[in-house]
Amino acid sequence: MGDELVLLERVFLRLAAAESDEHLEQVLGRFLAPVLLKVASPKEDVKKKVMEVLGHVSKRVKSRPQLQLPVEQLLQQYEDEKCSPFVSNFNILYLKMGYRRLNKDKQVELAPRLIKCVDKKPSQQQDVLLQLTCPVLGDVTQPLPPEKAQSLFTFKDRPNLKSFILSFCFDLLLMPYSLLALRERPMSAPSGDVDRTSAGEAPPGLSPAAVKRVTGNTPINSSELEMTKLSVLNFLSSDLFVEAEVVIHFLAASADPRHSVGDNGASQFKKASSCLDWNDPQIGSTIQKVYELFLGMGGSKAPQRPQSSAGAKPLLSDQRVPAGLRLRVSLLPVLLKSSLSPDMFPFCIQVIFESLFGSISNEKLRFLAAQFGVHIIQHCSESKLEVISPLLLSAVNKLLDQPEQETKLRCLAYVALAQLSKRMPSLFSSNVALVQKLFESLIKEHGEVRQAIHEALTTLARAFQEAEGLVAVQLESLLLSQIEQPSVGVPQARLAALSYAGTVFSRCHAPSRYLCLLALADGVDSVRDESKRILGIQSETISISLQTPQFPEMVQCISSHVERRMAGQLRYTAGASSLPFHPSVFNQILSYIRSCLHYSAGVTNKEQFNKTVTRKLRQYAASLLKPTEIKSTESDSVMKYYGLIRQALSKIAGSDLHAVALKCLLELVNISPLLASTVANQTGWLKQTFVESSHDETRETAAKLVGCVAGKLDDTRLLDLFSQTTNALTSRSFEIQHGAVVLLGRLLPSCVGSSNQRIDLDIYQMAFISLAAILDAEHPRLVAAACKAVGLIGLQCVLPIENGQEVKDSTKEGADNPKKRMKGKDGCPVTKLGIVETLVNHLHRHADQKVKEKAATALGLLPLGDKQFPHTRVVLKSLFESARSKQVDLQFVVADAIACASSLSASHIVDVTDLEEHLSDVSTTHLSRDLMTWSLDQIASQYVTHSITHMRQAACVWLFAVVRTAGDHPVVKERLQDLQATLLNYLAERDEFTQEVASRALGLVYERGSSEAKQELVSQLVDTLMSGRRSSQPVTGDTRIFGDREIGKSPEGSGLSTYKELCSLASDLNQPDLVYKFMRLANHNALWSSKKGAAFGFSTIAAQAQEQLAPHLPVLVPRLFRYRFDPNPAVQQAMSSIWMAVVPEPHKEVEAHFSAILEDLLKNLASSLWRIRQSCCLALSDLLQGRQVDRCIDQLPRMWDLVLRIRDDIKESVRKAAEVACRTLSKVSIKLCDLSSDKSGENAVALLLPCLLDKLVTSRVAEIRAISLSTLLEISKNAGSRLKPHIPTMVPALLETLSSLEPQVLNYVSLHVGSDSEGQEKLDSIRVAASKSSPMMETVDLCIRHVDEDVLPELCVRLADVTRNGIGIATKIGCCQVIVSLTHQSTRDLTPHAGKLLSALLSCLTDRSPGVRKAAATSIGHVVKYAKESSIEKLISRINTWYLEKEDANVRLACGWVFRAFAQHSLDTLKNFASHVVPTAFLAMHQRSEDENTEIWSEVWSETTPGMEGGLRLYLKEIMDLVCPLLQSQSWQTKAQAARAMETIAEKLEEKLNNEQREVMLNALLESLRGRTWDGKERLLLAVSRLCKLRNDQALSAEMLDKVVRLLLIECGKQKKEYKLVAIKSIANVLDNNHLNKFPEFSSLCFPLMDPVCCFVPN
Repeated sequence: MGDELVLLERVFLRLAAAESDEHLEQVLGRFLAPVLLKVASPKEDVKKKVMEVLGHVSKRVKSRPQLQLPVEQLLQQYEDEKCSPFVSNFNILYLKMGYRRLNKDKQVELAPRLIKCVDKKPSQQQDVLLQLTCPVLGDVTQPLPPEKAQSLFTFKDRPNLKSFILSFCFDLLLMPYSLLALRERPMSAPSGDVDRTSAGEAPPGLSPAAVKRVTGNTPINSSELEMTKLSVLNFLSSDLFVEAEVVIHFLAASADPRHSVGDNGASQFKKASSCLDWNDPQIGSTIQKVYELFLGMGGSKAPQRPQSSAGAKPLLSDQRVPAGLRLRVSLLPVLLKSSLSPDMFPFCIQVIFESLFGSISNEKLRFLAAQFGVHIIQHCSESKLEVISPLLLSAVNKLLDQPEQETKLRCLAYVALAQLSKRMPSLFSSNVALVQKLFESLIKEHGEVRQAIHEALTTLARAFQEAEGLVAVQLESLLLSQIEQPSVGVPQARLAALSYAGTVFSRCHAPSRYLCLLALADGVDSVRDESKRILGIQSETISISLQTPQFPEMVQCISSHVERRMAGQLRYTAGASSLPFHPSVFNQILSYIRSCLHYSAGVTNKEQFNKTVTRKLRQYAASLLKPTEIKSTESDSVMKYYGLIRQALSKIAGSDLHAVALKCLLELVNISPLLASTVANQTGWLKQTFVESSHDETRETAAKLVGCVAGKLDDTRLLDLFSQTTNALTSRSFEIQHGAVVLLGRLLPSCVGSSNQRIDLDIYQMAFISLAAILDAEHPRLVAAACKAVGLIGLQCVLPIENGQEVKDSTKEGADNPKKRMKGKDGCPVTKLGIVETLVNHLHRHADQKVKEKAATALGLLPLGDKQFPHTRVVLKSLFESARSKQVDLQFVVADAIACASSLSASHIVDVTDLEEHLSDVSTTHLSRDLMTWSLDQIASQYVTHSITHMRQAACVWLFAVVRTAGDHPVVKERLQDLQATLLNYLAERDEFTQEVASRALGLVYERGSSEAKQELVSQLVDTLMSGRRSSQPVTGDTRIFGDREIGKSPEGSGLSTYKELCSLASDLNQPDLVYKFMRLANHNALWSSKKGAAFGFSTIAAQAQEQLAPHLPVLVPRLFRYRFDPNPAVQQAMSSIWMAVVPEPHKEVEAHFSAILEDLLKNLASSLWRIRQSCCLALSDLLQGRQVDRCIDQLPRMWDLVLRIRDDIKESVRKAAEVACRTLSKVSIKLCDLSSDKSGENAVALLLPCLLDKLVTSRVAEIRAISLSTLLEISKNAGSRLKPHIPTMVPALLETLSSLEPQVLNYVSLHVGSDSEGQEKLDSIRVAASKSSPMMETVDLCIRHVDEDVLPELCVRLADVTRNGIGIATKIGCCQVIVSLTHQSTRDLTPHAGKLLSALLSCLTDRSPGVRKAAATSIGHVVKYAKESSIEKLISRINTWYLEKEDANVRLACGWVFRAFAQHSLDTLKNFASHVVPTAFLAMHQRSEDENTEIWSEVWSETTPGMEGGLRLYLKEIMDLVCPLLQSQSWQTKAQAARAMETIAEKLEEKLNNEQREVMLNALLESLRGRTWDGKERLLLAVSRLCKLRNDQALSAEMLDKVVRLLLIECGKQKKEYKLVAIKSIANVLDNNHLNKFPEFSSLCFPLMDPVCCFVPN
């Protein structure tokens, strides 16, 4: 015990005796740690003495903030686990004092050791350790590789330590910059009402315990806290932590009020967030933390401290205060990112209510909360949404009940309402009041809010689907009120009402269809279009393929509303008459009821023009009108329908409504015999009102109606009607005459039919002759009506006229005049042959298209009613002759007529479908077989292979009509194979229309063919599609080789389309071979035409030939995929249609044949045909989009090579297609090379980079370089560390392109700037700025980030080579910049390669560009920091030699830039080699200022020396060794420069030189004085003069003085006056300073220079 006290006393005395801080530091360094160990002594006296010593130490240390403590010894002692807790407490106390006094580098070094001590220490000490280390943690991890950082902290083995540090850092980042930070004020609180945080409360986001652990007992300075937060952010961004562990920290930091912290945190959060999948269940703990931070909970869930040996119970609460407004705004977007956040109930609801209605909120937070509400609705699970949906609905309603809320928030509330109704329709299914409220709001609101309400209403409609009972009735009433009063509402309200009508109610719901019918008369287009969509109205016709209400229900519904409207104010009134609806609405109502009738009867769209329609309608009507005891709604519906039609026929209805009503009535009469009798009684009214109407459709429909019911009249009334109609043929009124013609065409067959002869034959004959006379009328519409009437009569009965005889001799009278040939034997004025020829004349010669069509139809119908019609072949020949007409529409009518006349059947002609009883199926009589055989032979022999295009086209149309309408005819069935071959040849036609018709005909042939024929047809089509099928038509002089204007005109302006015209042009040009070129071009066109035609054929039969096509798919799919992108829109459309037919599942088939498609495209990308190249480019772009392309990585270089080659194609459209392919290929390549992809990305990078670099370097096409460069840049951004193996290749290649891609205008300007150094320097600075911001340098910078010790050796070799041999200013400057970047990136690994880089940079110093020289000098200044001493010495020696030997001023200036770069970037290196640099700098300072800039050298001198005199004293020997020899230089300028330097030395050190130095200098100066005079030599004289000025204790030897005087006297004798004066002055100073008497010699020099009078000297 005595010894310990003595030792402690001695230590105390030493401490007390320490007078200086240095002495005290030494004593503490030796004794402090041992003294602390004595604290654990069991002896009380020792403890007291120790406490006394420590008290003394504490007082002195606290008063001296610069005093250093032995931190390392204390830390070593603290690390010892055997050390007692009592000693550790004192250790941590002095560690806390000493650690903060260390310099930053030392703190960084010791920080990992302190972190390791956190384990198994008391909680208070844990907090202290983290308080000490947090300010430097960022500097610990930043320069270290991940592996070394992991080894320093060993978090993997100590997860509790890691968790505790993260918890501490989180609290630190939330710490406000003042503990008296303002709590967030309520939005409604007055601005002056400041609620400050009281002592027992914590700042937002923190708990009192967290504040205590972060701050301890010492308040934190705001600037220090800011720097600590930045350090912590750097620490957390290291590879020690995964993104999920630290993303919440970065999020908290992003809301920091200091920009430096906030921006850093936001940047790190963005980076970390991009690496996380916010929907991954493992990220749920992070989402939970966000909720806890937002709402202020989590006290019991705070991160657990590492297990400590003496943990203390927390005295303060761990309950967190809710986050502040700024932080909440940052937290909500995170919750919006995750689909897990909506399932965390009740936190999600608390967040919404707190943000929307809480006191800590603002507009932005409320808007985010509304978005979060929508997010919850969209992503919450069904079970939890069912619980929280009422709460969400109440929040939405509460928000909407606050009209002061901003527009965007209200819009979002309506969006939430819509989304909630999607997910939870049961919540709204009976809430009609809400719908009514929304309709009312829709009318009141405006702009965006109105649109949002409309969308909400539309979406809400789905919740009311299948509404029943009272809810349905209420909805019907609400919707009807919106539709019937359009002036009250707005268009959006009516649109919403229609949406409800179409969504809530089924298509068979009559009241909702009635609403839509009313909306058809709306004044807003969108409302009308929506109602048409719901009703299925397309192109003014209602599709009956859609489901409609039952006919009785629809009629009953409309009838009930008719009664209500007629009794109210909603009726349509004109004068004294009224209608229940506006005529336009009434029109659609009748049409819709008719559609309901058809639907209820089972009629489909395909049957609309079929003879089975009337049969079905009659059966349905009969079922409705079946007599029953009780009058039912069904039986009454027909009469109500008739009543509606009668109302529509009132005078105020208008002609359009009349036409529709008459059409409905005609149909009703046909299906209901009872109504036919009723209507027959009104024929007079119908004839007078409608048959003679001015409206064409009304007139024709009324005539059909009267003709239909005329059979129900008695004979008297029928004859009367017949007589009136016949007499009306001579009326002068066109309407009356036209009506009579139409009516007569219906009356005659019904009165004189084969089974109904109700009028005399003479009357019939006279009426027909009167009708036939109309065929020669002048008005074309009368002629057309007469033609149709004659055709209808001929269809149903025998014409009451003679046959007539054909005139064999064309010279006889009447042979060429049909009018004259109308007369026959026995005075009969008209014959059948005359009728035929009249119709033929109209067909061939009439100017009106309608007349031609009606004449053709009549010709086809004439042979059908007369089994012994003698002129059928005349009719067919005449119809064949119409092929000379180019009118395609006419040919379709002619084709139907040919089919009628050949098959003796008219069941397919639309105009006569209402004459069902007269329509028969295809005739199979012997006559019919002969006619069909003859017709097909005529078409095949004379027209199919005709040289004129439009005649072949007509034949194709005829064949199509024959197959379509008479496909079941025995002759047609027998000839299906021949027809198939003929139609296949038509696919090779250039005309698209012909191809389309032939393809449809082939489809019909395929349907009727046998299985062998089907297989053969498919094989032929595949062969045509793959190889092209050439037409085998003969070539004559009139054969059209090209279309009109397809290849231009001849020099005379004539066309160039026929074979004869092409031969004539070749002959005129004296180039016979030109014909073959034309024919080859035509052959190419025919090839593609046949392929297009095959596509038309395929599209027709593909759906039926799936089994036959299956074997051909591997060959067919690749070709079809490419053909879909053909430049010809017609080919493209045709191929697309066949693609859709052949490939029902495109994505699946493309995946299955991906390799084959790709190989086909790559093979054809090099095709000689431009259209193939263009289609391949577009197809390749489509193939690569949206598909996994890992399987084709090996093909990427080939793709790039081919596509980039086409990018420079001669044709512009091909270049544009290649550009599309390049963009797609670029995106695919970038995605493949992304660091997040699998191992295939490495292979992709290895394949792509060489290819793209080669194109970038070697290509001269700007577009190719641009796409290559942009792709390289994006790959560099995304590939990350995968770039490493390729950096040595990429960086030099990109640097070489800097000059080649530089704008040529810069070279032009540089050439004109010439020798203007200032202008050249400005231009170089522009080039430097441009190159720095170029994509190439951006890519290079991205590559440099991944340079390591493996990449650096090869990179340095190649970089040095490019630096030395590169061409172009931009390239060399770029190399210099890269070298500078390497000095920052790879500091430790650069030393072995610095010599190579310095050598390369040295070569750039002689470049003629000042920008290159300056950049090289700067780079040298950076590199020398890491170079070997031998390399530096060699470099400086070379620079010195250049300066002395090179006469180029630019090179010497560059030498100065190098040494200045030394001073700026590597001052330590400069000082280490100062003895080599200072002499040169001193010499260079004395160059002529008018020639070169000396400021650079002065800067080098000032950085290296303590001043002029101090520097000269330090380096005088080295300076003299350099300057003295230069006095003997052969260069006068060098000698002058050395002389100026010697003068400066003599001036600055004149009396401070010792005798030895002085004599050495004098000897050198005197030696250089010998010889002739040169500019600047006077400096030597002045230097000698100054050197001879001595202090009293100094003296020159007599010999030296004599030498000086003698040489100066010699110099005084020089002839140059200025020099002579300086010499005289110098020798005068020398003689005066050294007290010498040389008057005789001196006077002999001076007197001659004086005035001659004064120069007299006596003997």
